[in-house]
Amino acid sequence: MIALNEWFDKWDDPLSKVDLSGIRFPTDALTFKKLREVNPDVFDKGDRRRRRPAFEQFCRSEIYPLVAAERLLALFAYALAKEIEPPLMEYDAISEEVEEIYIRYGLARGPHEARELIRDVEQQARALAGQRHK
Repeated sequence: MIALNEWFDKWDDPLSKVDLSGIRFPTDALTFKKLREVNPDVFDKGDRRRRRPAFEQFCRSEIYPLVAAERLLALFAYALAKEIEPPLMEYDAISEEVEEIYIRYGLARGPHEARELIRDVEQQARALAGQRHK
C-alpha cells in the first residue's frame, strides 16, 4: 500500500498552490460499484457495526494515499516542466504502486495501460506548467 507522505500535506510553495483541478485523473472514473466489487468486506459483508471502522480504515489506507500519489506524480511532472525542485519522493515506487491499483480497480487492463494513464497525467501536468497564469 502507498505510504502516507507526511510532507504532502505540509509542503510549502511553490507547488502547494498549484491548481490541479483541470487534470483528468484516472481515479475520476472510480465508482462506488467498483470499490464495492473489489472490497466487499468493507462495504457489504459481515456485521454492519464493524463496517464503519473498516470503511474509515480503507479510506485512510487506500483511497487517500492513492489520490495523494496521483497528485504527487502530477506535481513531480509539473515541477520538472517549470524547472523547480520537484517533491521529494520515490518516483518509481509510487508510480509502480499506482499502476497496481489502477489494474486492481479496473482502470487499466495491465501494466502497459497503467503506465500510459500515468504518462497522460504527467503530460497534462506539464501542459499546465506551460500555461500563463493571471
